Amino acid sequence: MKKFFFYLILSILFGIASTLSIEPFHIPVIRWIVLGFLFYFIDEFYKKSLKSILLISFLLAFSLCIFAFYWIIHLFVEYGGIPILIATFLFVPYSFLLNLKIPFTLIFFTIIKRKFQIFRYHNFLLVPLVITIIDLTTPQVFNWYWGNLLTQNVYISQIAEILGIHGITFFYILFSYLLYKIFRLFFKVKNFYKNKKFIKIYFFYGILFVLIVLYGAIQYYRYKNISKESQKIRIASIQANAPLEKYGENKVTNEILETLMLQKIPTLMQKAYEKGEQSIQLFVLPESAVPYFTTQKNPITFNMNLYHPYFEYLILKANAEFNAEVFFNEFYYELIPSKKKIYTYNSSTLFSRRGTREINYHKRKLIAFGETIPFSDFFDSTGLISLIPESVRYSRFEEGKEFISIPYSIKNSGPGKIFHFSPLDVISKEKEIQEFFKEREFIINGYFMPLICYEVIQPEYVRDFFNHSNHQIDFIVNITQDQWYGKTIESYQHLSLAKVRSIELRRAMIRSTNSGVSAAIDLTGDFIKPIYGETLTKQEVEDFQIYDLPIHSETKTIYSKIGNYWLIVFIMFYIILILFKKQKKS
Repeated sequence: MKKFFFYLILSILFGIASTLSIEPFHIPVIRWIVLGFLFYFIDEFYKKSLKSILLISFLLAFSLCIFAFYWIIHLFVEYGGIPILIATFLFVPYSFLLNLKIPFTLIFFTIIKRKFQIFRYHNFLLVPLVITIIDLTTPQVFNWYWGNLLTQNVYISQIAEILGIHGITFFYILFSYLLYKIFRLFFKVKNFYKNKKFIKIYFFYGILFVLIVLYGAIQYYRYKNISKESQKIRIASIQANAPLEKYGENKVTNEILETLMLQKIPTLMQKAYEKGEQSIQLFVLPESAVPYFTTQKNPITFNMNLYHPYFEYLILKANAEFNAEVFFNEFYYELIPSKKKIYTYNSSTLFSRRGTREINYHKRKLIAFGETIPFSDFFDSTGLISLIPESVRYSRFEEGKEFISIPYSIKNSGPGKIFHFSPLDVISKEKEIQEFFKEREFIINGYFMPLICYEVIQPEYVRDFFNHSNHQIDFIVNITQDQWYGKTIESYQHLSLAKVRSIELRRAMIRSTNSGVSAAIDLTGDFIKPIYGETLTKQEVEDFQIYDLPIHSETKTIYSKIGNYWLIVFIMFYIILILFKKQKKS
């Protein structure tokens, strides 16, 4: 029993240390001891039963979640409409099932390694290699990786341009394991530092660490300079703090929504226009800035009361008076006659300064039970769909099929002019409005990558988008709605996980949120100081930021070209070492 309580305390310390290593805390020293807990349990449970291993894995996973990802309970309550007691109960299996990297790691090193002699050598390569592969392949909803605990180190994180976030994971595990072994030897072996083998091994890894930091420092200052000298696009990010679009929510009245579209958002945009010296080239409205409605005009949206003229009026007025593009989020509807079904997409749209819808991007990576229901056809056909909460059934979207990049312009085509039409004129005076915009030009200077919500924390998807987009990508725009999580640390974590994409691709990023935390990232993964506004917006407030965002299209990073194939080289190298070891023994 004493042992159990000791393990319980260590599990709690593991959860606390992990939490303090990431946003918004990111304490530098703490991050280097986090994996030490995991390595300790591997040593302690090396000859224990599977049952014992699963139990300690659960304690570790639950402790991690209760401290770092407690906001999931808030999500269950807010989004699913689930009572807090049931939400807390559901949180327990969620903690384990969505952190399978922990039990898989312990099982490999305590059972598989013990049974297969081939895995008993070259631990300094095997340990980071196996844990990185497990980290890469286990399913997650909120895609965090061990390497994310280290990304606040601006120098080491620069290796992401070569090996991606999983490369940071590899070296983070390697150096953490190195420190763990030194710590264990310090207490177990007297004068261990005089051992020649020890000196060779640890000297090699010490030099490797210095080289990585040196490389990172060179690249960091190099890309700081490139960011400074690059051509810029002036962007205004609007944080509307719009109410949550809950299904069946009676608190969000028409009056509230109309005030949002006709007063709140236009006022924020007008202030941004003035603070931006009347030279804003792109306005970005976050996900769910205008809940429920669409600007898409067709029989479907009219008949189902999904189109709202005030929404389109808001966008067209901004196009006219600010002479700028507006990039925003809306639902998009498509009738499929062959299936007698209306498809709904979570979409981002660009209206250009000439007052026209230029293009749509439909979100491709949907969140399970948040935007899509796994095996939904089966649930529909069997009637089991009725067992799923109505709020979840409401938010069912189709996956987008294409990597659609969004055009932008940095060329001024004349001053803005008063949009003298009324909100209802957008329905009755379409021809007149088209005539109003006829002298406007939308001169395309390049394209950016649109990412909605959690798409930005999926490195493989972002890389695929970058490589298979219909145009070259110059920067990234991530729009998101983090209000489902309340004033918790989720939004800071979401931002932290997103930042690495800017290093992996060497593209700057705007992150526009409905309720905070909004920010911009440069080519080094650092925050950009805005021309106006706070570097990080506060949560659940109305706000805006203005940035001169670097445009960079010359570089294609090694990571963008090879992805995670570098792991194959390390695997082959490990196999060669093992074969050499066996040959030497024989």
